[in-house]
Amino acid sequence: MASHLFDRIFGKLRQELEQQTCRSQQQREALLDVLVWTMFADRHIAAPEQAEIQREARDLPWESGRSIDLYIDSAVRRARDVLGRAPAEEAYLADIAARLEDSAARSRAYEACRELAGADGELAPAEMDLLERVRVSFGL
Repeated sequence: MASHLFDRIFGKLRQELEQQTCRSQQQREALLDVLVWTMFADRHIAAPEQAEIQREARDLPWESGRSIDLYIDSAVRRARDVLGRAPAEEAYLADIAARLEDSAARSRAYEACRELAGADGELAPAEMDLLERVRVSFGL
């Protein structure tokens, strides 16, 4: 099920990139940051989930001197560093929103987060809270 979910999310992401919704490297990085953070909504990320993100993300256009695997590893560390500290979480979301630059990219990122959070068919209270915070932070 997780593989199918990631195929769907990253397939849509690739389509959005082709349509220029997340046209800059900065926007692609911000999108990966918010997706990784969303996976931590339940305060746990499984190694297979992280591996799946890395596998799928390798197909994205990547224009950085740092590999996508290293970027995702640092996104995991950033997510863990802010979890449970409301001011740090809000600052992290504000940074992600600023890097997404426009409403189309923020909207797409929010939809990807919704899909990821609801992958198991139900949204836990922590996931609903996270989605609401993302929505507000992104101005949606």
